Amino acid sequence: MDVNTTAGRKVIEWKIDRSILAPRLGMSLSQQWPYAPYQAMIVTLPQATRASTLFLTLAVMTLLLCSVEVHPSQLALLGLLFLVPFLVLMSGGIPHPASVSMEQFARYQTKLLPVITLLPLVFAFFILRKIPRLPLILILILMALFAGGYPLIGLVIDEQKRKAFETIVQVGMIAYVFLLALLTRLSKVNRQGG
Repeated sequence: MDVNTTAGRKVIEWKIDRSILAPRLGMSLSQQWPYAPYQAMIVTLPQATRASTLFLTLAVMTLLLCSVEVHPSQLALLGLLFLVPFLVLMSGGIPHPASVSMEQFARYQTKLLPVITLLPLVFAFFILRKIPRLPLILILILMALFAGGYPLIGLVIDEQKRKAFETIVQVGMIAYVFLLALLTRLSKVNRQGG
């Protein structure tokens, strides 16, 4: 590297002799601990989109199987309430004790996800309070499971275990729809026969 000064300007000239050039230019920096302190958030938040889709699908199936009228406005409000805990996580505005260091803050937030989900559940109860008791309870349970539990799948580091757990969730969803359809069908038959 040569530095030439001409007319008050500095010109830096690079000479590369007997070298192989790559089409990339970059820097290598050593990362100190903690490596990727927000990894817990990075892997948890993308699971929220899948969880919301699964929840809304099962909520609609529950309403249909229980012969309850489906109102798009109620579903939109449920979808918004479902996303509230994740918006709180993204804001980073969760109070935390002094014993939680900044390196542990993201993991602390994700572990509080089930607790943060309680407030949207209360609002969901008030939105759905006019529907019959069985679908109301089932939808609230589904919301609690999918908002407070399902996104935590992202914290499982081993990809095979994570995919196995997702497969178990899918089998559980199929079993839920089957059992609910069977239960509602049998209760209709009992009402007609009795």
